Amino acid sequence: MKRGLEILVVLVCTYVIVTGCSSTSVEYGAKGAVGGAVSASFVSAMTDLIVDGRVDTYRMSRAAAAGAVVGGTAGAMAGQAQYEQQKEQEVQAEKEAARKSAQADTSVQALEAEIGKQNVQGIWELVQCNHEEAYRIGLSTARADEKQIMEAGIILQALVDRDRGNTDGMDRALQSFVEQSSEVDDVQTAKAELETLHGMLMDERKVHGLAPACQ
Repeated sequence: MKRGLEILVVLVCTYVIVTGCSSTSVEYGAKGAVGGAVSASFVSAMTDLIVDGRVDTYRMSRAAAAGAVVGGTAGAMAGQAQYEQQKEQEVQAEKEAARKSAQADTSVQALEAEIGKQNVQGIWELVQCNHEEAYRIGLSTARADEKQIMEAGIILQALVDRDRGNTDGMDRALQSFVEQSSEVDDVQTAKAELETLHGMLMDERKVHGLAPACQ
């Protein structure tokens, strides 16, 4: 079990470095697995939407893209030097991520505190295509007194309905989320961010050897 968790931590750290997340995601995403083995980066993305009003998958990916462009400039000595420097930075980032992953236990608890342990379990159920169970959890947590846990429950409902093709249900959940949120003030913005989350959901399934789309 311990060996399996260590392997998952490496996968998560790699995923975070490649895809990128917001400041909240960077803080927690490099620290390992949460709940039923859902990537911390995925859970952090949902937290970002609630806290910041958007899922930021761009910031960390800029450096990787820049390194690839510079590295592809054949014969440019200055460019090659920049590329080597960039690669060294990436190596150091990976080492730092691995170091932080050693603190996974306490980080898991901190991350679960953001949106609630039940919501994290609901995300894991959704990764496994257990739509009904994930939705039941979303219904339950949407009644929570804590604002972030409640909003995460609504987003979980919207994500479940997006994944199973229930557009009406998704729209209702997003409308409810916008009414509750202090960061997102229109449904179209919420829908765009939900699409980003859904893309991460499909990637998460690939990480676990599952088909991106439920059968």
